[in-house]
Amino acid sequence: MRRKSLQCLSLRMFWMGCAWSWSILEYLQTC
Repeated sequence: MRRKSLQCLSLRMFWMGCAWSWSILEYLQTC
């Protein structure tokens, strides 16, 4: 159970990083 929660946390951080980099790419494209 503890390992599962850790996996979920890492997955959430991964998606946050992807969304962050994606927003930066979109911002650079609009400029």
